[in-house]
Amino acid sequence: RLDECADQELCNAAWAFAVFDHVPRSELFGAHFGARCEALSARFSRSGLCQLHQWRIWAAERALHEGMPSPRLLERCHSAFEDGSATASSLQRAVGDGLAALGLRVEEEVQLSSGYSLDFVVDWRGQRLGVEVDGPSHFVGEAPSGRTMLKRRQLRSLGWRVAPVPYLEWNGLAQAGSPTPSPDLEVARQQQPQQQQRLLELPGL
Repeated sequence: RLDECADQELCNAAWAFAVFDHVPRSELFGAHFGARCEALSARFSRSGLCQLHQWRIWAAERALHEGMPSPRLLERCHSAFEDGSATASSLQRAVGDGLAALGLRVEEEVQLSSGYSLDFVVDWRGQRLGVEVDGPSHFVGEAPSGRTMLKRRQLRSLGWRVAPVPYLEWNGLAQAGSPTPSPDLEVARQQQPQQQQRLLELPGL
């Protein structure tokens, strides 16, 4: 029952439906849901607001419009989601260096109107492609976490083609060693270091 949900429980429940991409048969996300969000809005943490923002993106994908909170609360959710400060890890910097070494024009930490950000955006054959560096926090064991899967799916639904670079694969290539790269991109697939070879094999490149 929504009336019995505390603030974080409400956010967790909405976010879980978004992660699993499950549209409930009942009127769970009807007007009563929006009203409950408004009643608890003063208690929402930044994390909860971010979860509701991702739920909102999912609800729009699924044409669930009846249970939307007020525009004011939705704006708070968007602002909280967009406000996350990102610090590039050594892994991300290494991937960025590899992309630049391929002769690509690289944009880093690109903020999108949806509130999401992409680690890198590169221009390739007239297309803008996103590259996401997935470090250890993006996984549960060796499987992508729910948060990672949701971001990938929502970016695709927003029209982005995104290539992930998992840390386990990148680190494994670093340990294997590789020959000296060639400045000639036409023969790069044969002579680039293995990590740069991996970048050339990203979807869309």
